[in-house]
Amino acid sequence: MNRPKYISMLSYIVLLGAIYGELLYPSSSFMWIIFAFIGGVLLVIKNKTISVGKFKPLIILLDMCVPLFLILTNFSLHISIEWKQLFFLVISTFYIIFYFILLYKYNQE
Repeated sequence: MNRPKYISMLSYIVLLGAIYGELLYPSSSFMWIIFAFIGGVLLVIKNKTISVGKFKPLIILLDMCVPLFLILTNFSLHISIEWKQLFFLVISTFYIIFYFILLYKYNQE
């Protein structure tokens, strides 16, 4: 497994897992903040290692906006926890699929 793919998967698992964990278990928020910090550091390392030239600014912008959007919607939507979980799962799955398509399909330069 090459380095950008490994770091990408690890950073998304830790960062999105921390956001999802805060959604499910808000009583242990200090632990989720530590995990989110580690995921954010891994995200910065990931953004330094990717080599897709023309899509790199788009990937960096989406890496900032999508987790922030998920955090804000999880705390502001007044719907049941099941719908929040479904919303989180759909948005994060589509984003990760879109990222890996950009990273590997269009890396044929």
